[in-house]
Amino acid sequence: MNILFITDSYYPKPSPNALCVERLKSEFESRGISTKVIALKNFHQIAENTDADVKFVEPDIMYSEWFRACENNNERKKKNLIKAFRLRGILNGFFWPLSSTTHIRRYYKAIKEALASGDKDTIIIGVYKSLEGAVAGALAKKRLKTGKYILYSLDAISGSVIPHIYGNENIGRCSIKRWEKFLFDAYDYIYLLNSHS
Repeated sequence: MNILFITDSYYPKPSPNALCVERLKSEFESRGISTKVIALKNFHQIAENTDADVKFVEPDIMYSEWFRACENNNERKKKNLIKAFRLRGILNGFFWPLSSTTHIRRYYKAIKEALASGDKDTIIIGVYKSLEGAVAGALAKKRLKTGKYILYSLDAISGSVIPHIYGNENIGRCSIKRWEKFLFDAYDYIYLLNSHS
């Protein structure tokens, strides 16, 4: 059996999903289960990844520039990029929280490569925080027709903070409900963990 995690961040980035996936990977490997991770590369991982079972997909141009600006403490560039991200957010408003179709394509390509070299008993776990990774997992299930697909999320997706899009919270709420239905219909199993009791 093989396990493949699809996540927006990975160790050493100090996010809950990054730390959770890293700990699960270590535990599975201690039990002899081959475990791979596909994550979005950010400035924390530029020189720190030595694990051959972890593949970082390159972010789109805006995220790449953001990571470089953060790394170099370039405040002027960060301010300009914030404006660009806001503009992209306005243009993508009805598809919130989707922020980059480029990331979906890059995740999907990495999933396809990972599954081509593995066996049919692979469990693919899409870790929801980044919609792009979860959508790429759903597309892989539909197109590649191999493995079992699990969606893992802290809290229901629709239980997260809903922004006011175009001055209206209902647009964001409808969008997230639409994505939630798409993902829940696509994956074989859903694991929703309640982080706030």
